[in-house]
Amino acid sequence: MAGQVLRQSCALLAVLCVIYQATAEDISAVACNPDSGGTAECAAKDSNAECKTGEVKCSCAANYIFKTDKSACTATISSVSCNPTSDGTATCVAVNANAECKTDATTCSCKDGYVQDPDTENGCMKDTAVGKACTSNADCAADTNSECTDDTCSCKMNYMEMDSMCEKILGKACTAANEATVCKVNNSKCESDTCQCTTGYTEATAMCSMVLDMTCAQDSDCSTKMTNTACKTTKCACADNYVKEGVFCKKAIGQACTANTDCVGNAECGTDKKCMCKTDYMANSDNSVCEKEDSNAAESIAAPGVLLLASAFLTLKGIC
Repeated sequence: MAGQVLRQSCALLAVLCVIYQATAEDISAVACNPDSGGTAECAAKDSNAECKTGEVKCSCAANYIFKTDKSACTATISSVSCNPTSDGTATCVAVNANAECKTDATTCSCKDGYVQDPDTENGCMKDTAVGKACTSNADCAADTNSECTDDTCSCKMNYMEMDSMCEKILGKACTAANEATVCKVNNSKCESDTCQCTTGYTEATAMCSMVLDMTCAQDSDCSTKMTNTACKTTKCACADNYVKEGVFCKKAIGQACTANTDCVGNAECGTDKKCMCKTDYMANSDNSVCEKEDSNAAESIAAPGVLLLASAFLTLKGIC
């Protein structure tokens, strides 16, 4: 019986809240005249509302802002005095954890990345742009990793929305099952339960960029990102005795190897543990590529030899 009464009470309370929200008066829509007792009219709606000079509608007094539904005025964090030279930030943090007393300030303010929460007294909430209507990227400036797309602030490429903020995808937790939906950065994959760049690529401004041809100052700028590389004329390149093949550096013909994958394309690791061209392939002049043998060229080379042997045979036959 008691449980039923409690449930009915909660249901009634919920209904009353809905009715209140539906009937809450929008103070910002209340007409007023500052020259004929307008402020008193506004104050009757909320003690912290007033009719400012030059305005015809009620607004909140200094250091107050309207709640989201405009039904009341809420005190801002700037209503709290502070002194930056005498532990003013501690004064502000005591009021709100996301507030501070900035240099040369006399009142508290929200930290960078936070804005006044209109529904909380002296409140600061995380500033966000995601989901807000916009006409240009400037309207999405609250989140530097967002941009205006189809009239709505959305996360830029290689960023994803988390807690109403746009955060970098690389480094985010993932699983093999959700790799395709989470690790959406080109040339990335889920490895060790986090989104990481694949071999041959490295993280650069939230994307995966090819290591080769990246700007560098010393060999370690390249080799720490991918093995078998070095810094040559301020660009990452394959180290000596290695050849660029796509985004990788492979061992040239004649170089020591332990597996076929160590060697350039169309080459294999021979019995002497050195890279050699596969059958029907031959190395080019600098041993960097294995090229398909030209059968016509081989025949043209072989033909004079055959004629020479035939001629020698006939000569010997005549002598004999």
